[in-house]
Amino acid sequence: MSTDSSSSSCGDAVSITLTTDLQADYVIGNHVGFRIRMTASDACGMEDEIFRYYKKPLNARGVSESCLSGVCSWPDLLELPINEPEDDTSPAGFRLDYFDIVVDSETIATRVKALIETQTQELVNTIKAGETLLTAPPVTISSTV
Repeated sequence: MSTDSSSSSCGDAVSITLTTDLQADYVIGNHVGFRIRMTASDACGMEDEIFRYYKKPLNARGVSESCLSGVCSWPDLLELPINEPEDDTSPAGFRLDYFDIVVDSETIATRVKALIETQTQELVNTIKAGETLLTAPPVTISSTV
């Protein structure tokens, strides 16, 4: 669910909460995959839907799958729709507030978690830095003919 970035409880803050759910039981040699789910919530100065997905073309079974691409950039947040891609767009990108994937091992899941946290911190820093604008000297454009 998106949070209104103009909410008075946020003030000037830019922040978001990431909640991670990891597979509870994993035994090396007994399991061949490890599940990780991360959810973004309680955003201030941005929306919760920060995870970028792309919808693949229809496969041989007539099914179109979506794949996680990573944490959105600031332009992605401004351009990509939430929940589903717009019709007739290529690439068919969209945003969600969560991802739920299975990777090969607990070690890889831990690395994914750390990478997502780093990319999210970079996104928050970028949005906050973008709030401060410097005025460039004016430029006068005149006709040359």
